[in-house]
Amino acid sequence: MVWKPHVTVAAIIERDNRFLLVEEETPHGLQLNQPAGHFEQNEDLIAAMKMSKCMKISFGVESGSPRILELINKKIDIKQAKKAFYLA
Repeated sequence: MVWKPHVTVAAIIERDNRFLLVEEETPHGLQLNQPAGHFEQNEDLIAAMKMSKCMKISFGVESGSPRILELINKKIDIKQAKKAFYLA
C-alpha cells in the first residue's frame, strides 16, 4: 500500500508587505503557490508544523455552541476544537 498524506503544512510568509511565493511547473502551466512542507508518514501534524517554523495558527471554529455548530454544518464539535487549541 502506498502512503498518501492528506495534509500539507503550508506557510504564508510576509515581510514589509511583500509575500514569499514559489513558482511551480504544473500541467496547466506556471503556477504561484505558498511555500509548503511535506507531511511525513511517521510525523504528527504538530511536529510537522514546528519543523516548518509555524509561528501563527488561525482557527475557524465560529461558535462555542454545539447547536450553532450543527446548524452551520461545521463538522467539528467543542471537544475537537478544544483539543486543537490545546495541541497548538
